[in-house]
Amino acid sequence: MVRETEGNFDKTNCNNITLNDLDGEGSVKSPYVVTSLCDLQAIKQDLTANYILGTDIDAEPTHAWYNHFGFKPIGRSKYQQGKPFTGFFDGNNHTIKNLTINRPFSNNIGLFGVIGPDGIVMDLNVENFRINGDFAVGGIAGYNKKGTLKNITVDNSSIKGNNLVGGFVGWNYKQSIISNVNCTRTLVYGEESIGGIVGENKGTLKNVKTTLECSLGENKIGKYCGENRGQIIID
Repeated sequence: MVRETEGNFDKTNCNNITLNDLDGEGSVKSPYVVTSLCDLQAIKQDLTANYILGTDIDAEPTHAWYNHFGFKPIGRSKYQQGKPFTGFFDGNNHTIKNLTINRPFSNNIGLFGVIGPDGIVMDLNVENFRINGDFAVGGIAGYNKKGTLKNITVDNSSIKGNNLVGGFVGWNYKQSIISNVNCTRTLVYGEESIGGIVGENKGTLKNVKTTLECSLGENKIGKYCGENRGQIIID
Protein backbone atom coordinates (compact mmCIF):
# COMPACT_ATOMS: atom_id res chain seq x y z
CA MET A 1 0.00 0.00 0.00
CA VAL A 2 1.25 3.45 -0.90
CA ARG A 3 1.16 5.88 1.98
CA GLU A 4 -0.59 9.15 1.23
CA THR A 5 2.06 11.67 2.24
CA GLU A 6 0.74 15.17 1.76
CA GLY A 7 2.72 18.23 0.87
CA ASN A 8 1.57 21.81 1.20
CA PHE A 9 -0.73 23.81 -1.04
CA ASP A 10 1.46 24.17 -4.10
CA LYS A 11 1.09 27.53 -5.82
CA THR A 12 -1.71 28.75 -3.55
CA ASN A 13 -2.00 30.98 -0.52
CA CYS A 14 -4.75 28.97 1.14
CA ASN A 15 -2.60 28.28 4.21
CA ASN A 16 -2.95 31.96 5.07
CA ILE A 17 -6.75 32.00 4.97
CA THR A 18 -8.69 31.94 8.24
CA LEU A 19 -12.40 32.31 8.88
CA ASN A 20 -11.71 35.84 10.09
CA ASP A 21 -11.03 36.70 6.45
CA LEU A 22 -14.60 35.79 5.45
CA ASP A 23 -17.60 38.07 5.64
CA GLY A 24 -20.04 37.04 8.36
CA GLU A 25 -19.71 35.67 11.86
CA GLY A 26 -20.67 32.03 11.38
CA SER A 27 -24.00 32.45 13.17
CA VAL A 28 -27.51 31.64 11.97
CA LYS A 29 -28.24 35.33 11.31
CA SER A 30 -24.78 36.09 9.95
CA PRO A 31 -23.26 32.99 8.31
CA TYR A 32 -19.73 32.98 6.95
CA VAL A 33 -19.87 33.86 3.24
CA VAL A 34 -17.79 31.48 1.11
CA THR A 35 -16.65 33.18 -2.10
CA SER A 36 -13.43 31.37 -3.04
CA LEU A 37 -11.88 27.92 -3.19
CA CYS A 38 -9.66 28.77 -0.22
CA ASP A 39 -12.73 29.85 1.76
CA LEU A 40 -14.28 26.46 1.01
CA GLN A 41 -11.25 24.59 2.35
CA ALA A 42 -11.23 26.85 5.43
CA ILE A 43 -14.58 25.44 6.57
CA LYS A 44 -12.63 22.68 8.33
CA GLN A 45 -11.47 25.33 10.82
CA ASP A 46 -14.96 25.43 12.39
CA LEU A 47 -17.14 22.40 11.73
CA THR A 48 -20.06 23.72 13.81
CA ALA A 49 -20.57 27.11 12.15
CA ASN A 50 -23.07 28.33 9.55
CA TYR A 51 -21.93 28.97 5.97
CA ILE A 52 -23.48 30.30 2.77
CA LEU A 53 -22.00 30.08 -0.72
CA GLY A 54 -21.80 33.58 -2.15
CA THR A 55 -20.83 32.70 -5.71
CA ASP A 56 -20.01 29.81 -8.05
CA ILE A 57 -16.61 28.25 -7.35
CA ASP A 58 -14.22 26.68 -9.85
CA ALA A 59 -12.16 24.14 -7.89
CA GLU A 60 -9.89 23.15 -10.80
CA PRO A 61 -6.65 23.99 -8.90
CA THR A 62 -7.39 21.20 -6.39
CA HIS A 63 -6.00 18.59 -8.80
CA ALA A 64 -2.49 19.73 -7.76
CA TRP A 65 -3.10 20.28 -4.04
CA TYR A 66 -1.29 18.20 -1.42
CA ASN A 67 0.99 16.33 -3.82
CA HIS A 68 -2.00 15.73 -6.12
CA PHE A 69 -4.16 14.15 -3.39
CA GLY A 70 -6.51 17.09 -3.92
CA PHE A 71 -9.04 18.78 -1.69
CA LYS A 72 -9.20 17.72 1.96
CA PRO A 73 -12.72 16.47 2.79
CA ILE A 74 -14.53 18.62 5.35
CA GLY A 75 -15.14 16.67 8.56
CA ARG A 76 -13.67 13.41 9.83
CA SER A 77 -14.71 10.54 12.08
CA LYS A 78 -13.39 9.99 15.60
CA TYR A 79 -11.51 6.98 14.24
CA GLN A 80 -9.68 9.42 11.98
CA GLN A 81 -8.88 11.56 15.02
CA GLY A 82 -11.28 14.25 13.91
CA LYS A 83 -14.82 15.58 14.21
CA PRO A 84 -17.74 15.55 11.74
CA PHE A 85 -19.31 18.58 10.14
CA THR A 86 -22.32 19.48 12.31
CA GLY A 87 -22.87 22.98 10.98
CA PHE A 88 -25.06 24.40 8.22
CA PHE A 89 -23.93 24.82 4.62
CA ASP A 90 -26.29 26.68 2.28
CA GLY A 91 -25.19 26.39 -1.33
CA ASN A 92 -27.55 29.25 -2.16
CA ASN A 93 -28.23 27.50 -5.51
CA HIS A 94 -24.66 28.12 -6.63
CA THR A 95 -22.33 25.61 -8.30
CA ILE A 96 -19.00 24.09 -7.27
CA LYS A 97 -17.24 22.53 -10.25
CA ASN A 98 -14.01 20.71 -11.15
CA LEU A 99 -13.19 19.47 -7.64
CA THR A 100 -10.57 16.72 -7.36
CA ILE A 101 -10.08 14.36 -4.42
CA ASN A 102 -7.62 11.57 -5.16
CA ARG A 103 -7.18 9.57 -1.93
CA PRO A 104 -7.59 5.92 -2.99
CA PHE A 105 -6.46 4.46 0.35
CA SER A 106 -8.60 6.71 2.58
CA ASN A 107 -12.11 6.30 4.04
CA ASN A 108 -14.95 8.83 4.28
CA ILE A 109 -14.18 10.69 1.07
CA GLY A 110 -16.31 13.42 -0.48
CA LEU A 111 -16.68 17.20 -0.43
CA PHE A 112 -17.65 16.53 3.18
CA GLY A 113 -15.85 13.57 4.70
CA VAL A 114 -18.31 13.05 7.55
CA ILE A 115 -21.56 14.91 8.26
CA GLY A 116 -22.67 14.43 11.86
CA PRO A 117 -25.90 14.93 13.83
CA ASP A 118 -27.73 18.15 12.88
CA GLY A 119 -25.31 18.82 10.03
CA ILE A 120 -27.11 20.19 6.97
CA VAL A 121 -25.98 20.68 3.36
CA MET A 122 -28.58 22.13 1.00
CA ASP A 123 -29.36 24.03 -2.22
CA LEU A 124 -26.11 23.10 -3.96
CA ASN A 125 -25.08 22.08 -7.47
CA VAL A 126 -21.84 20.25 -8.20
CA GLU A 127 -20.34 19.55 -11.62
CA ASN A 128 -17.37 17.61 -12.93
CA PHE A 129 -16.23 16.25 -9.56
CA ARG A 130 -13.44 13.66 -9.76
CA ILE A 131 -13.43 11.73 -6.48
CA ASN A 132 -11.43 8.62 -5.65
CA GLY A 133 -11.39 6.91 -2.25
CA ASP A 134 -11.57 3.51 -0.59
CA PHE A 135 -14.48 2.92 1.85
CA ALA A 136 -17.51 5.26 2.14
CA VAL A 137 -17.09 7.50 -0.89
CA GLY A 138 -19.63 9.99 -2.25
CA GLY A 139 -19.87 13.14 -4.29
CA ILE A 140 -21.23 15.21 -1.40
CA ALA A 141 -20.27 13.14 1.64
CA GLY A 142 -18.43 9.94 2.36
CA TYR A 143 -20.35 9.19 5.57
CA ASN A 144 -23.65 10.80 6.55
CA LYS A 145 -24.17 10.09 10.24
CA LYS A 146 -27.56 11.57 11.19
CA GLY A 147 -27.15 14.60 8.93
CA THR A 148 -29.40 16.01 6.20
CA LEU A 149 -28.75 16.60 2.50
CA LYS A 150 -31.47 18.26 0.43
CA ASN A 151 -32.04 20.07 -2.86
CA ILE A 152 -28.70 19.07 -4.42
CA THR A 153 -27.63 18.00 -7.90
CA VAL A 154 -24.53 16.05 -8.93
CA ASP A 155 -23.78 16.28 -12.64
CA ASN A 156 -21.12 15.01 -15.05
CA SER A 157 -18.92 13.56 -12.31
CA SER A 158 -16.87 10.45 -11.53
CA ILE A 159 -17.09 8.85 -8.09
CA LYS A 160 -14.80 5.89 -7.52
CA GLY A 161 -14.08 3.66 -4.52
CA ASN A 162 -14.02 0.06 -3.34
CA ASN A 163 -16.91 -0.41 -0.91
CA LEU A 164 -19.95 1.80 -0.17
CA VAL A 165 -19.79 4.24 -3.07
CA GLY A 166 -22.63 6.58 -4.06
CA GLY A 167 -23.27 9.56 -6.27
CA PHE A 168 -24.14 11.59 -3.18
CA VAL A 169 -23.16 9.59 -0.10
CA GLY A 170 -21.17 6.43 0.42
CA TRP A 171 -22.74 5.41 3.73
CA ASN A 172 -26.08 6.91 4.77
CA TYR A 173 -26.46 5.89 8.40
CA LYS A 174 -29.54 5.53 10.62
CA GLN A 175 -31.60 8.72 11.07
CA SER A 176 -29.80 10.33 8.12
CA ILE A 177 -31.90 12.02 5.43
CA ILE A 178 -31.29 12.64 1.74
CA SER A 179 -34.14 14.38 -0.08
CA ASN A 180 -34.84 16.07 -3.41
CA VAL A 181 -31.54 15.21 -5.05
CA ASN A 182 -30.68 14.31 -8.62
CA CYS A 183 -27.65 12.52 -10.07
CA THR A 184 -27.12 12.96 -13.83
CA ARG A 185 -24.41 12.04 -16.35
CA THR A 186 -22.33 10.61 -13.52
CA LEU A 187 -20.37 7.38 -13.24
CA VAL A 188 -20.27 5.76 -9.81
CA TYR A 189 -18.18 2.62 -9.63
CA GLY A 190 -16.34 0.25 -7.29
CA GLU A 191 -16.39 -3.31 -5.98
CA GLU A 192 -19.36 -3.64 -3.59
CA SER A 193 -22.42 -1.65 -2.48
CA ILE A 194 -22.52 0.84 -5.34
CA GLY A 195 -25.51 3.13 -5.94
CA GLY A 196 -26.48 6.14 -8.00
CA ILE A 197 -27.45 7.99 -4.81
CA VAL A 198 -26.01 5.98 -1.89
CA GLY A 199 -23.69 3.02 -1.52
CA GLU A 200 -25.37 1.65 1.60
CA ASN A 201 -28.55 3.18 3.04
CA LYS A 202 -29.75 2.75 6.62
CA GLY A 203 -31.51 6.11 6.71
CA THR A 204 -34.13 7.76 4.49
CA LEU A 205 -34.06 8.61 0.80
CA LYS A 206 -36.95 10.81 -0.31
CA ASN A 207 -37.72 12.03 -3.83
CA VAL A 208 -34.34 11.11 -5.27
CA LYS A 209 -33.56 10.80 -8.97
CA THR A 210 -30.72 9.26 -10.93
CA THR A 211 -29.99 8.12 -14.46
CA LEU A 212 -29.56 4.42 -15.18
CA GLU A 213 -25.92 4.77 -16.20
CA CYS A 214 -25.06 6.14 -12.79
CA SER A 215 -23.76 2.99 -11.10
CA LEU A 216 -21.40 0.20 -12.10
CA GLY A 217 -19.62 -2.41 -10.00
CA GLU A 218 -19.08 -6.04 -9.09
CA ASN A 219 -21.53 -6.79 -6.26
CA LYS A 220 -24.64 -5.17 -4.73
CA ILE A 221 -25.34 -2.57 -7.40
CA GLY A 222 -28.47 -0.43 -7.43
CA LYS A 223 -30.05 2.52 -9.18
CA TYR A 224 -30.63 4.35 -5.91
CA CYS A 225 -28.46 2.38 -3.49
CA GLY A 226 -26.30 -0.69 -3.64
CA GLU A 227 -27.65 -2.01 -0.36
CA ASN A 228 -30.78 -0.75 1.37
CA ARG A 229 -31.62 -1.33 5.02
CA GLY A 230 -33.54 1.90 5.42
CA GLN A 231 -36.42 3.66 3.68
CA ILE A 232 -36.85 4.88 0.11
CA ILE A 233 -39.79 7.18 -0.62
CA ILE A 234 -40.46 8.11 -4.26
CA ASP A 235 -43.55 10.27 -4.76
